[in-house]
Amino acid sequence: SKAVLKTIAKGAKIHGTNGIYFGPDDNLYIASFYGGNITVMNKQNGKILKQFGVGDGVLGPDDLVFHPDGQSLYFTDIITGFVGRMTLDGTVTDYQYVADGVNPITFLEVEGEEPRLFMALDFQGDGLFELDPDNLSNFRAIIEPSTTNPFPLGFFNAFDFGPDGRLYGPSFLFKQVVSVDVGEWGDTPTSDPFGDGTAIVVNGDDDWDYPVAAKFGPDGLLTVLDQNGKVWKVNHETGTKTLFTTLQPGLDNLAFDSDGTLYVSNADFGWIIQILPSGQARTISGGGMIGPQGVAVLPGANGKDAVFVGNVFRMHQFNGLSGKEEEVYKGYLVPETDKLTMPFA
Repeated sequence: SKAVLKTIAKGAKIHGTNGIYFGPDDNLYIASFYGGNITVMNKQNGKILKQFGVGDGVLGPDDLVFHPDGQSLYFTDIITGFVGRMTLDGTVTDYQYVADGVNPITFLEVEGEEPRLFMALDFQGDGLFELDPDNLSNFRAIIEPSTTNPFPLGFFNAFDFGPDGRLYGPSFLFKQVVSVDVGEWGDTPTSDPFGDGTAIVVNGDDDWDYPVAAKFGPDGLLTVLDQNGKVWKVNHETGTKTLFTTLQPGLDNLAFDSDGTLYVSNADFGWIIQILPSGQARTISGGGMIGPQGVAVLPGANGKDAVFVGNVFRMHQFNGLSGKEEEVYKGYLVPETDKLTMPFA
């Protein structure tokens, strides 16, 4: 008999969208640790303008930020523990090992002073560092683990500096929004930031699931993403929060363009969306499977087999006849009792 090839399901254009940041060209730069590349995208139509990958010295980027002068892009390769710096044409000019789990990265800008670069560890490590933007091999620990406190920050994820000079972001593990006094170069690192006041809890409400990113918007509030799909507005002074909108779960990071418009990435499904002031979402780059691997088929009646696909952070169930997606099961990055961990096969 003659074999017939039929496509029943397609994935996203990008193999997972993680850290995002707008460049001096006002294009969106997207880190994809699973895809192993940085994508430059037109923010209006989602067209991919260029990509920097393994051949360019980019291996597993999770987050990125531009130097305030707009001449250099810094990125964290969570796969390798290295932090890199590249020019706008994609030439890597510095690439240094700092620690396992390098993840969020951002600059502190103070008028009249040189910009300062900060980076934290997630999942494969825990802690906060300051790096020399001109020499990434020169860095200092601000918060570091100890034998009695192995998770001093609880995986401090995508963060932003507030108007008071403190660093605000989510503690993924502790399920809180916190702020940190980053101190000065030469300070002694701490392993008990909440005990000594280096870190304070801004909002520790019980309804956080897995907060993953926090950035200040033009309204002066912290826009905070929870991986469960909820987008919150948090007052950094009072800690009060208001639900702004709800999106598909799997949220990862956010960025505001030069006009103050909010864009959001989704690690699990690989999409990029723009969120209007009303909270309505506009798709810039569509999502789907980001890394389909193991496939299993459960035979059914009338040829309607159930096709299961392991997809890194999710397990998808498709109708084998029509290709309709019938179920999506969440795989947890941090293992939890009686819940699915990351499904590869």
